[in-house]
Amino acid sequence: MLAPLKTDARWTTFGLRALIVSTVATALFSVADAVVRGAEIGAGTGKYYFLTAITYDFRYFFEQAMFVAALIFVGGKFFETRTMVTIGFDKLDASNIALKGPDENNVVWVGHKYANALEAQAVSDATAERLKQSAA
Repeated sequence: MLAPLKTDARWTTFGLRALIVSTVATALFSVADAVVRGAEIGAGTGKYYFLTAITYDFRYFFEQAMFVAALIFVGGKFFETRTMVTIGFDKLDASNIALKGPDENNVVWVGHKYANALEAQAVSDATAERLKQSAA
């Protein structure tokens, strides 16, 4: 019997943390940029030019870091789960998942195994009713 593959979430964790840090830093540097630009305009002498340039550059840097962190997070999730679409069964034991199909439309249904037939029939009926409602 094959054991389910366990992956560590270090890329996803790193990407998510970097995304949070970049977002907070972008917000802080945006406020700092507004304050320093306001002081520069109020002074009218250009003596705050250095601070204006630095805050704007850091703001721009962290805005770009947000995009990179988002890519690392999505890419890390892809490599960790080895799929682009997580259907909600990634933390479920593989022995509790059932596949049915393909049917006449080449659809493979993925579902959870239920403890008894009554429970499984109730879920099946509810799913069939939702499909009828969405088709109408």
